[in-house]
Amino acid sequence: MIKISSDGDNLLYRLLSDLIKQGGSNGQWLVEHIVADCSVWWDPKVYAECPILLPWAVRDPKSRGNKGKGLPDEWGSPNAAGYFRDDNSLVKGLVKALNVRGPANGYMTGQRLGLGWVAAHIWRDNSGDVLASRDPRLYTFTPNLVWLPRQIAKLSDVEGGPVQAALKSISRALYRPTQLVGAKHAIAERAWGYLTAEQNPQFAIDLERLSFFGDPEKTIAMRHKRTKEVIDALVSLEAGGKLSKKVVSGRYTTGLPSVSAKARNALRWELEQHL
Repeated sequence: MIKISSDGDNLLYRLLSDLIKQGGSNGQWLVEHIVADCSVWWDPKVYAECPILLPWAVRDPKSRGNKGKGLPDEWGSPNAAGYFRDDNSLVKGLVKALNVRGPANGYMTGQRLGLGWVAAHIWRDNSGDVLASRDPRLYTFTPNLVWLPRQIAKLSDVEGGPVQAALKSISRALYRPTQLVGAKHAIAERAWGYLTAEQNPQFAIDLERLSFFGDPEKTIAMRHKRTKEVIDALVSLEAGGKLSKKVVSGRYTTGLPSVSAKARNALRWELEQHL
């Protein structure tokens, strides 16, 4: 007889899922609490200045290759449009040096996120042609990102489920009132236009209970600096020059000159709107 072992991590996911399904009003209470108390968001100040955190990157699960199929690791290389091919690694790295700011009794307040956290995309489906995470206009759209404990992140992946709906509700309430100016307003509105509304708008979550990544000014400055580095590289290539220093990664630096001039110019125009 084959003995099957029980995965304690997966057991927590099943328990929470069952409690939410069977709990009725108690299930809604549970969703509201785990979402409000166990999520970490970007400060709306970051959204106002950086509606898209990495406007030069796009998610490409195939970028890491597949040894079994003989496919090489190509993470960091540019795609045909010049975007940096990422597997969510860049997104995860954005918060490594940031403390969490939140309620005095918050679980994460004053700490940095360690193991067991997932950089989750709130919206999967959208009105575009590809999944939200595969579209550079939505991949690092600030309102589409939230950090969650692994098992809660799995619950948020249930399309149309209550946890996902609650996150959508929070995101809209948190970021929609924020005023953006000029091209940044247009960038944000374009992204919002692709995203579907929450399925269960009855969730009423106190935004004062939420936790945020600290040092928003530091984040804004670093995001602008990195985007300008990519723009400068594109300008240099357009002028017939060579790249003398690393741009984001070695593969991106060596691969960018091979992208067509038309694609590079289109990417440059897009990125300039962010600054």
